[in-house]
Order: sequence, then C-alpha cells, then structure tokens
Amino acid sequence: MPIVETALTVIGVAETLHKAKGLYKRIDEGRTEAFVTVWRDVCEGWTVETSARLDDFIVQTRKRLVELGGTVEEHDRKVNDIVDQQETQVLAAIYQNGAHREAIAERRKMLSFAAAAIVDPTLTIEEKASAERVLRSLDPCDVLELHKLARAVGKIERLPNGRANGYTSTDELRHALLSASTSYDALVSTGCVREKIVPEGGGWGGAASGAYDVAHVTDRGRLVLHVLAKYLDEKHDAFTGMGREEIPGSRSEIEAQKLIAGTPGFKASLRAALAASAKLDGHDERRPRFEPSLPTLAPDAPHQQRRNGVREAILTEADPSGLAQLVIGAAPPESAHAVPKPSPEFLVTLEDLPQYGRPAMNIRIKGPFDVLRWLADDLDAHWS
Repeated sequence: MPIVETALTVIGVAETLHKAKGLYKRIDEGRTEAFVTVWRDVCEGWTVETSARLDDFIVQTRKRLVELGGTVEEHDRKVNDIVDQQETQVLAAIYQNGAHREAIAERRKMLSFAAAAIVDPTLTIEEKASAERVLRSLDPCDVLELHKLARAVGKIERLPNGRANGYTSTDELRHALLSASTSYDALVSTGCVREKIVPEGGGWGGAASGAYDVAHVTDRGRLVLHVLAKYLDEKHDAFTGMGREEIPGSRSEIEAQKLIAGTPGFKASLRAALAASAKLDGHDERRPRFEPSLPTLAPDAPHQQRRNGVREAILTEADPSGLAQLVIGAAPPESAHAVPKPSPEFLVTLEDLPQYGRPAMNIRIKGPFDVLRWLADDLDAHWS
C-alpha cells in the first residue's frame, strides 16, 4: 500500500475513534445539553404515545364488553380497580423504565403497545407481568414471526413457480416454518413455541416406522400475542400466515363487506349469539369455527416422495368463491332464531344440540370463501 494512502487510512481511523469516544465523553462530562434534550424527547415522546394508545385501548375494550352484554359502568369500574392495584402501578413503572433504556425506536413502540394493554380486564395481573417478562427477550421481528406461526393453517407450504410442500398436519407445517425462521432461538428459548417429536405408525404392539417433528404455539406465546394484538393489527393484514394468503381472483375486502352488510343486522346478530353463548357457559367470550377453502396438491403431479408428505408438488389453488362455512356453537335458541335470513350468497342452518346440557343450537353459515373469510375475521374465528 502506498505511504500516502496508508497515512490517510491511519488519519481516518483516528478521526473515527475520536468521534466514537466522544459519545461516552459527553455522557461522562455530565450529560451535555444536547444529550439531555435527546433523552428527554425520547422519554416524553414514549409517555405521550403510550397515553394515546391507552385511551384507544380503553375505548376498544369498553366497546367489546358492551357487545358481550356488559355496561360502560361495569367496564370502567373494572379498569379503575386495575389502575388502583399496586402491582399494576409497579408494572407500569417497569414498562416505562424498559422503554427509557431501549435504544431501538421500533422496540420502544412495541413496548408502548404492551404497556397500553396493562388495563385489559380480561387478563390477570399475573398474566400481564408474565407477558412483560417474556417481552424482555423478544424483538419486534420475533413477535411478528410468532404471529405468523400462530396464524398458519392447512398442511401446504407455498413455494415459487406454482409449487408447494405438503405436510401431514398444520403442526408439522408450523415446525418447518419455525426451523427456517431467524427467530427460532428466541421463540423456543422463551417458551413461546414448543417442539415435539411425533412417532409415525406403530401402536398396540406394532413398532413405529419413523417420527416427525411438530411445533405449536404455547399458552405463553398466545399471551404475548394477546397483549400485543393492537401492535400486530398495525403490522400485519388479514392475509398474514401460511394458508391465509389472498387467492388470485378474490373479491376485494370492500366488495366482501358490502355483501355481508347487505343483510341488516346480520353481523350484529351473530355477535349477540356468541356473547349469549359465552355468558351462559360462564366464559368471557366464545370464538366461532371457520372451515375455509384451502389449496391442494395435484394428485398425479410428479414430486419427490418423503415419509411425512410430499416435496415440490404442483399446487392446485383453491377456488376463491369455493364453499366455506362458519360455525357458531351452542348458541341459545332465542339468539339463533334471531339471526335474520341473509342474502342469497349465504345459507344459514340451525342445528339442535340436545346432548349439550342446556337448550342450545349450532348456527352454520355457508358461503363463498372470499366473502366469508372477512366475516370470520370480524368475529375472531378459529380457522380449522
């Protein structure tokens, strides 16, 4: 290397080191005015943002409780009781301290959403504190990966060029997605996702012919997702999660919601049926079951066979207007009969459940997948 170029390199390194050391010199000299200004802006900004999200969270939970048959007074009393708890005040201080010690803006934002959920009346203080401890070890990218894993449905992993991998179950598909994720270590070590080896074949004296890996999101993982539900709503859309992708040719959300709203009171009556069913059984809420229209693998397509499924098979995409169904279970008969007759796009049938232990009916709604999926999302349905 020429002498002049070497000298310039040495000077450049020296200037860089001097500048870098200046970061800590400024702090050591008693926190200069510039540093204090930046720090104050970050801390005050987080508090303002969290207060706004807290207001929004309270409005949303109040609305949700009223939909489930509660009252505004009942909600506000619960929230006030939560705020008055010493444990809640300590947890709020922990969140604030953690945010003030966090250098990454996106992670401070994530903590802000979690801190706003501190007044959630559906969670105990123990659950909220547990979620905060887990979040200390998770970055935003880890939480987003956890959300994708939790929302995976079906047994098919889409690949480029119209091909796909097939698996024996959703849990095996989830394990494949987890293994390929950069968040693997974080999600497994925090207990948000659990792996398991499932023996294949055998049983009742027969030797197992093999085994395969599965993964599922634990209660701890779902607790984290619950606390960060508003954050995830902002980051992900309805098509997030393997198996939930938008099918080419699907109706838009606007078109689908227009068809759903074509029957006045339809969605509200289903919410009322869910609330009534949950209340009679002593639950906070009940989720309907959604049976979607899912893609398949071409049965005669050439592929690489493997023990637990197929590799690189040709994907046969689902028909976006194919039949899907939404099931609300164990609704009181009066609530079931209150569901209005929907537009021709939907078929509603009521099924008696004499074995349930109380008067109850299933409400079964059939309709095109690209429309019904939006109703399922509005009702927080479990995809099966």
